[in-house]
Amino acid sequence: MTYSTLAIVILALMALKDKDEVLKNVGSDTTKYYFHEQNCLNVTKRCDLEIVKLMKTDTIVYVTSSEHFGKYEEVWGKLTKINDTIFYVKSFRAIQQSETMPYYGISDDTITFYCDSSQIGRNFKIEYQNKKSEVHKIYSTTNRFHIDKNSFNSKSKNAIISFEYSHPIVNEIVELKVSYHSDIHFKSDKGLNDFYIVLTPSKITTLNAHSHFDFSFGPKFTLRQMTINDKLNRGRTLR
Repeated sequence: MTYSTLAIVILALMALKDKDEVLKNVGSDTTKYYFHEQNCLNVTKRCDLEIVKLMKTDTIVYVTSSEHFGKYEEVWGKLTKINDTIFYVKSFRAIQQSETMPYYGISDDTITFYCDSSQIGRNFKIEYQNKKSEVHKIYSTTNRFHIDKNSFNSKSKNAIISFEYSHPIVNEIVELKVSYHSDIHFKSDKGLNDFYIVLTPSKITTLNAHSHFDFSFGPKFTLRQMTINDKLNRGRTLR
C-alpha cells in the first residue's frame, strides 16, 4: 500500500468516525438539537445561547437568548420538504424582546413593561445589581412599576428582569438584562416572514440572507448538531 493510498484510507476512517459521533444525537430518533453557546462571562448568570429543536423533521423551534445583550427571540415553524437537505419553514409563532427609549418622557422611579395579554397575572421580578429584588404583578399589556431609585439609576444602570416565562427548549425561566430609562417589550411578532433551512448530518443553516437585527425577515443562523458528548454550561439542561 502506497503512502498516498494509506492516507486516503485513514482520512476515510476518520470521516466515518466523525459521522458516527454526529449521529449519536441528544434526544430520540425523531428529535434533534443544534446549538451554539458563547459569552460565558463571569458577570452574567448565563451564557448566550442559540439553540434549535427539530421534531420529526416536521416542526422547528429556534431560540436565541443573551442576558449580556438583553436579547430574546423565539420562532416556531412547520417544515415542508423541498429535497433531501432543503426545507421550507412556515412560521406560526414568534416572540421578540426588545428595549427602547421611552416615548412619553423619562420617569426616575418607574420601569415600563409592554407584553401580550397571555402574560397578565404573572409575577414580574426585578433583580438589581446590588442583588436586592422586588416582585410586581403584571396587570395589563402596558405596565408601569415603581423601582428603587437607589438601586437602579444612572450609575447602577442595569437590572435583570424575569416574569415566569419558560424557555421552550432548556429548563430555565427567561431572564433579561435591561437598562435604566428604557421601555421593555416582550411581545409576539406578527410580521415574521417564512424562511428556508438546509440540513446536513452535522449542522443546520438558514438560507435567509437577513440577520437577527432585522428579525421581521426571519432568523439567520448556522448551528452544529448536539451529540451525546456535548453539555451546556452553567447547569443548563434540555427540557
